[in-house]
Amino acid sequence: MRSNGEDQHGGALYFDALVRPGASSDSIVVSGRTLHIQVRKKAERGAANRAVIRLVAKKFGVNTEHVQIVRGMRAKRKLIRIDK
Repeated sequence: MRSNGEDQHGGALYFDALVRPGASSDSIVVSGRTLHIQVRKKAERGAANRAVIRLVAKKFGVNTEHVQIVRGMRAKRKLIRIDK
């Protein structure tokens, strides 16, 4: 697995992400090799993580079932996998 690249097994994409929950709006900004993601939902009971998954799926034009937070479920820094 390579961050911000393709997986050799299955063609998944991996991205490093820095998430800011409780923001005034939802957005994704690409800066270098990192996705800066802001979501309005607060980090309570997984609400922010679910919002991140929905936002990433919408941005990349895939179903939410194709987006997974691989690492960082309880952290602001995350590794996100997108299946093709």
